[in-house]
Amino acid sequence: MLNRLVHGAEFDSSNGHAIEATGSSHVAQQVVLGSHAERAEVLRGQAIREAAVRVLVSSNRAHEALHYREWFELLLDAGMLPAGKDPLATFLTQLGRSPVVAKSTSQGIYMLDHEFVHRAHQRLGALTQELRETQLSPVAADADALGNTRRRRAELMSEVERTEMELEEALRSLGGAGEQQLLAAAGA
Repeated sequence: MLNRLVHGAEFDSSNGHAIEATGSSHVAQQVVLGSHAERAEVLRGQAIREAAVRVLVSSNRAHEALHYREWFELLLDAGMLPAGKDPLATFLTQLGRSPVVAKSTSQGIYMLDHEFVHRAHQRLGALTQELRETQLSPVAADADALGNTRRRRAELMSEVERTEMELEEALRSLGGAGEQQLLAAAGA
């Protein structure tokens, strides 16, 4: 363990040679994760994003912008650990994929996008309306116009599906706070 801390590498105890150079950040991460790793619930993919948002929402820092390492610590303290060789890197990747997480102008700083649910709800309304108009429009007389209408309808359906999936994830992630945002959006 001392060799790993001092040299940043795994050592073969039989001959004292480095097995693989891992870098000091990896060693520091192992020290940080050490106490959490044994009791942590291991998360993958979308579950990481949803848990990260739920943890922040339930904290007293839900309206703050914070560094992803601080956010990662909140997740660890809640007893959850992203799966992977480098859990912090996995966390950061998944954080950037969440529909309700916004990157700030400062490097490494993220925050919840408290307006996402409202915007997604409005977007779904607009897409649904356009799709309805496309489906109710008279059938085009020429092949080009008919093809354009068919392509636009397919684009709209794809966009509706993507937006619905993002909204669904946002509502699961935000829990009751997301439902309140959706109700507020519906009333607007």
